Amino acid sequence: MATAKRTDVMNPEQFREFMAKREAGRTSKYKAIPTETQDGQKFKSELEARYYGRCLILQKAGQIDKIEREVRYELVVNGVFIASYMMDFRITYSNGSIDYIDCKSDATLTPLYKMKKLLMLALYGIELKEVFAEGESFTDRVKNQEKKKGRKK
Repeated sequence: MATAKRTDVMNPEQFREFMAKREAGRTSKYKAIPTETQDGQKFKSELEARYYGRCLILQKAGQIDKIEREVRYELVVNGVFIASYMMDFRITYSNGSIDYIDCKSDATLTPLYKMKKLLMLALYGIELKEVFAEGESFTDRVKNQEKKKGRKK
């Protein structure tokens, strides 16, 4: 009885080629480009990585005490788990103040995010700050809206 040659087996070179094509074809839901910093930290987007780099500079200058990434909160109302929320950064400054930061693009300002943002305020008293990329600087939503209003006049 002759054995049939298996055609579903790849040699190592074919497997590497397959994996390279697979990785190249992957994109995130909002087209963010995963980025790794020089110190080996991996981020879901270039904006997050750049913001982290800015925070490191401020930390070395003594203005920031602690940088926490991907901080998770449980959103529970009247004992019922609604959802969880993971912010990009929780920054503790040397003066004791804390910023709760989420790196955003217009595409990521979804109704679900807006609801979670309100729940964070209602349940924990935490007001999230959104950071947007504009060139190499970081702006918040209020400044962007002011600029748009200024152009219409």
